[in-house]
Amino acid sequence: MKVLIGLNKTFVDQMTQTWMHKEYSKGVRDFFVPAGGTPEGLYELWRKENPEWLSDTFLYQVDEIIDGEQKDKFYNFFQKHLGKFRTRLQRIGQTSAPKSFSTILGLGLNGHVAFHEPNLPSDFSYGEVELTKITRDYLKLRESSRGLTYGLGTFLNSKAILLMVKGEHKADILTKFLKDDPSCPAIALKKNPNLTLVVDEELWKLIDGDLKKNLIAPDETSRINFFI
Repeated sequence: MKVLIGLNKTFVDQMTQTWMHKEYSKGVRDFFVPAGGTPEGLYELWRKENPEWLSDTFLYQVDEIIDGEQKDKFYNFFQKHLGKFRTRLQRIGQTSAPKSFSTILGLGLNGHVAFHEPNLPSDFSYGEVELTKITRDYLKLRESSRGLTYGLGTFLNSKAILLMVKGEHKADILTKFLKDDPSCPAIALKKNPNLTLVVDEELWKLIDGDLKKNLIAPDETSRINFFI
């Protein structure tokens, strides 16, 4: 696993866009992308910079709320935040998964990626799921709310994976991820040899030094070189 430390949350967005462009340069055209607060700055960056190469990609929605008052919440998020690139969105439940792809994910407070919740088997690939209380509370969903999601069984087939983690409120779950805590579903992502973890610096400072000592956090020079 490669670890990249952004000077701030905006830098994390820039690193993520650069990572995605590098994957595009390798021939990748299909990308799984998440909704929510973590990638919101990335999509704002797209709207500001309008990178032409993005118009040559397909963006696959990783999950969705499928019932209740907030049904289609994530599709509506993408319609609002993707700007002109909303035409590249491949809506979950209406398109098949791509055959060759790379993946961008966020890390949930309970360790989920997409809606691959802690109660699901690690080889779960796709389908309807029950949402845990911590997920429902965070999204302000009713108790019976269900989701449709791709799972780790799909994401592990990615050519490369980037896991974005932002904000000091993610310190506990990032610690569990780094410790390989079995209660954190996202630890399975480490089975992919091309996993990159990108974290903002304020969050990284909260992680215990013993957990970080075996990880290579780039210095200022390598931060700059990442963009070349």
